[in-house]
Amino acid sequence: MRGLFPDQNPPILERDARVDQACIWLLAVMDEDDKSRRFVASLLTYYLDRGYLSEKQMEGLRSVASKMIRRHIDGDLQCQGSEPATVQTLGFGNVIEFRAQSEDAEVIL
Repeated sequence: MRGLFPDQNPPILERDARVDQACIWLLAVMDEDDKSRRFVASLLTYYLDRGYLSEKQMEGLRSVASKMIRRHIDGDLQCQGSEPATVQTLGFGNVIEFRAQSEDAEVIL
């Protein structure tokens, strides 16, 4: 997650954020081992599919958001540099070094 916030200074969640904005913010700042990540991801999917959350889902989202906002204020999130965070990298197959040995050499990309 540190790759998203290289200055280790993620913005705080706005007070009037929509459900989708809140879920995306939460997923961006939550520690990778936080057990609430799947719940938040499921809420985001549900909201994007239906356009609303139930009262019970909203209560759960508010609970997770308030916990994460408190941790954000305290500077206790991995993306804020509190602990080493692994940065996931996305690769597309093998990397082939480009080396031309001569001008008439065959190059396979």
